[in-house]
Amino acid sequence: MKSDIVLNFNMCNLKKFFFLFIFLNSCVNKTNYSLDPTTPLGFNLQYNLCGILKICIPKVDQAPIPGDSGKLNFTNISKTSITLNWTLAIDDNTPQTAIQYLVYYSTKNNITALADIKANGIPFDSFVENINTKTISGLSPRTSYYFNLVALDSFGNQAVYVNNNAYTQNDIIVLFRNTFSTSGNMSGRNGADSLCSTSKENFFIAPNNITCAGIRAFVSFSGDNIVDMAKKYGFNSTNPIVSGSNILIANNWNELTTNNSIINSISTSQVSISSYWTFTTNTGGIFDPANSCLNGTNDTDTYNGIIGDATATNVAWISRIPQSCNTLRSILCVCY
Repeated sequence: MKSDIVLNFNMCNLKKFFFLFIFLNSCVNKTNYSLDPTTPLGFNLQYNLCGILKICIPKVDQAPIPGDSGKLNFTNISKTSITLNWTLAIDDNTPQTAIQYLVYYSTKNNITALADIKANGIPFDSFVENINTKTISGLSPRTSYYFNLVALDSFGNQAVYVNNNAYTQNDIIVLFRNTFSTSGNMSGRNGADSLCSTSKENFFIAPNNITCAGIRAFVSFSGDNIVDMAKKYGFNSTNPIVSGSNILIANNWNELTTNNSIINSISTSQVSISSYWTFTTNTGGIFDPANSCLNGTNDTDTYNGIIGDATATNVAWISRIPQSCNTLRSILCVCY
């Protein structure tokens, strides 16, 4: 009987020392003995370390995993607000409905990592659970903002989505001129718009060198009248029109295109000192097919195109006289 007790005691201690040896050897020699309880050795190691030796491996809770690889999408962008949308995160212990979210934003690209977000980002409201959209209000017009999202689980672990940026809408429409003069052959609407897009890179538009959501040539084409551009291309017709030097030209798009006068001339506004193609009649910003250089595709003296007067504030500013299509003129451009 005594020998049996001694044997059992020794076997028990031997078992303890066996698993202690494996555990310590793993730590000292960095031997890859897995503590994963789903593997036989890992289960035995965890079971014996905790149950026999009272060396328990604490369970490590993982941070949430952002949905859709952490992508942030934007909708309903206005002058002063932007709506963020995302896919809900998942977590190993916290139910998806209990994960909380908080949006941070900055005017600089400095909120990528969690520490940077906390140091540089501005939080909008506070953590709210189980939401996948948030409208950030109180923003400034014509400004670039960077956004990121932090997901928080029930154990205090935090995960970061992928930062993204968006621009609030402009509260002005800017008129500038293309860099180089062109004949009446500007390859139609697409060609004229391309000239303007290229020219934008050479102009500083005040204030803040605004970013243009769209750029169009201020020229009428068949089925594409100047007066209808705001509706056709989706910009706010109630915004004031200013020059790149922020000098007011007209209070709104209707005043710019259908009134018989503008507030400041194109030359006074420092947009251009020379005349420019418009292909537009003097009756409300409408395309003039007889004086359009064949819809902006001809550069010979056989055809004519309407030009505007840079010094005028009456209707001549948009429709003065026809000019031969082989003449080199500027075109005005709209940044909205």
